[in-house]
Amino acid sequence: MVLKIIYCCYGSAHSSVIAAALHLHKLPWDRLPTLAELKRQERFDRTENWEIGTPFFLGCDGEGNEIYALGLGPDKKMLYRTIASLIKMWDFPAREILLVDTLTCIHWLTRVGGFLSRRLGLVALGSPLAALGIRLSYNRLLALVQATIARAQTGAGALDLIGGI
Repeated sequence: MVLKIIYCCYGSAHSSVIAAALHLHKLPWDRLPTLAELKRQERFDRTENWEIGTPFFLGCDGEGNEIYALGLGPDKKMLYRTIASLIKMWDFPAREILLVDTLTCIHWLTRVGGFLSRRLGLVALGSPLAALGIRLSYNRLLALVQATIARAQTGAGALDLIGGI
């Protein structure tokens, strides 16, 4: 079964984008990437506030699963309930969607950098801090992606948020 795997964070600008890049093997699994490699990733530190809640398709993995990044904003529980309600209302097979919470893995510098860059517009200061925080939490993000891939391979997709809500 082909899944829609949606990596979720606050604003779809940092941890969800990097998790999706890891999943798609656009970043190394055997070493820490440089800050420049992180910042070169598609959509890294580029999502605008008005785009929060928009799922961004970033590619398909080797199994044909569609990989997305999604910002859930300040009320992720409400947005999760909305997604679940729409899926039920439209009778979409929930077993084909896997939501993955990447915020459970990130370093506090990512939060600070994201706030400075995305909220306050201080990109020159915030973007490097966000990237440094991602680098410091890289192994946790990689472990989350590996667990997600293992779950997807078992066909155990469901409208769950790995990492918890």
